[in-house]
Amino acid sequence: MLLAQQFHSEDSFISTVSVRAGMPIPEFNAIAHYGGGESIVLSPQGMLLQELLLLVFGQANRQEAAHLLGL
Repeated sequence: MLLAQQFHSEDSFISTVSVRAGMPIPEFNAIAHYGGGESIVLSPQGMLLQELLLLVFGQANRQEAAHLLGL
């Protein structure tokens, strides 16, 4: 988790995506937490590509990015 913290301290963030039913993968959740990002869970039928694009822009810009992507 130290690596995730160091990366986050450089004005960057790490977000993770678990593609499965239920809860996020615990290690992915911890990486996102220490990396200052988000940890989301998608079902296999989820909109993976759209969610990845929104994660790239970060939580602070999610609404504006969704609007730009027509979501």
